[in-house]
Amino acid sequence: MLPADEIVRIAIRETDGEVTPDQKAALLAHVHDALERPEIIPPFSKESRPLSVVRFRALLQDTGYPAEVYLPPGADASDWSQLRERWVGWAVEIPGEQEWAKHASSISDISAAFAGLSLEASHAVVKDKHPTVKGTDYTGALLKVYEDFSPSPASSYDVVGLVSAAPMPTSLDDDEDEPSLAPAIHALTVSPIEGASRPSASTARADLLSYLASVFSPPDEHAAELLLLALLARPAVRPTGHPPLGTFALNLVRPRPSSDTLHPRLAALSPSAVNLHLTLPLLHAERFRPKSDGASLSPGLLQLAPGTLLLVDEDGLGAGGALNEVALRNLQALKDAVEHQTVNYEYPYMDGVRIECALRAVISGEGKSLLPCDAVLPVSLADSVEAVSEEQLTTFRQYLAEHGGAAHAAALTIPESVASSVQDRFVEERRAGRGTDDAEGRLKRRMKIAR
Repeated sequence: MLPADEIVRIAIRETDGEVTPDQKAALLAHVHDALERPEIIPPFSKESRPLSVVRFRALLQDTGYPAEVYLPPGADASDWSQLRERWVGWAVEIPGEQEWAKHASSISDISAAFAGLSLEASHAVVKDKHPTVKGTDYTGALLKVYEDFSPSPASSYDVVGLVSAAPMPTSLDDDEDEPSLAPAIHALTVSPIEGASRPSASTARADLLSYLASVFSPPDEHAAELLLLALLARPAVRPTGHPPLGTFALNLVRPRPSSDTLHPRLAALSPSAVNLHLTLPLLHAERFRPKSDGASLSPGLLQLAPGTLLLVDEDGLGAGGALNEVALRNLQALKDAVEHQTVNYEYPYMDGVRIECALRAVISGEGKSLLPCDAVLPVSLADSVEAVSEEQLTTFRQYLAEHGGAAHAAALTIPESVASSVQDRFVEERRAGRGTDDAEGRLKRRMKIAR
């Protein structure tokens, strides 16, 4: 990463408006203060003004733009050998991220230092760059990174940077004379969001199971165990040609609810939780897979951050109906995301690119799901759940973060004695004449639960 002072000077140069030497010195001092005290940095929003320091917890939605060329501060503009490259991509706020999961911040007041600046926020609407159902308001920005940066699509990062504005990247054959301006963030620091978690209390699992059991009516410890597995699921091993190990899709078959009671309860535990109410109009009108026109990538509903809890409600499908080609493709995309943990990115002149995802799926409805699930459980949801303290919720969240993260999933090892015992049991079941398919299905389910 370039030194912060150089990034500040580049951002000033690329921002419309006059900045006096005193204002530049004040901005440099504030940047250094903010990097030392990240708790003072406000979140990026539509009201963020140019040259303000912000934090943006972002999903990288479009990572396919070519690198941009820039001139370092103090370089000779006539000497092309001094040009440098920076990574640029489109980032949006993380779909479904809960307020409690975002870093709390107190906005520092530096308005006095910038009282003379006539810089207005430039947050033009960028066509077809929102990752959710149409009509949902989302914040997005071009992200400019001054280091060797090669992220994968749908990865999530915590970014601290300076707000600016920049033209949207376009293809060479674009007919527009002037590309539209979009908000931009010159990154000062870029950190993956999923990191190490603090160890949870030893009693956290038992208390969490008790809380999850109260979600059902009557309280159901067996259902709580399966729901906990779904909240901890994480693809860890991806055998070639087979579904990954570590996933666990749960299908809750329950009477039609009068209101959405499951989402708020699980959203209190999951940093990112997205409701997907399946209806025929949604399947026919929306795009579940991201799609590129060759120059820019348009998002799909399934382009979600790793670890997102996907709550699929199938009641809206009713008695069913005719599905056109778009609806069938969307259902296939949802099936692939749940079963194979992949999302197909559609590009011109090719069959698409399968990008790995890490979603947790809980599917609910009045009947058995259309989607492949590892367990189907008839339940009734409770109308209310006993309130727990914020301290208790924090303990639950720490437990889920510790045991549901990528590092924990990758750390599992199977002793030789256990592997031998599993193999012997499988052979015995097949010899007992229970049926090959049934024995294999039980083995796969046990391996997923054990994982």
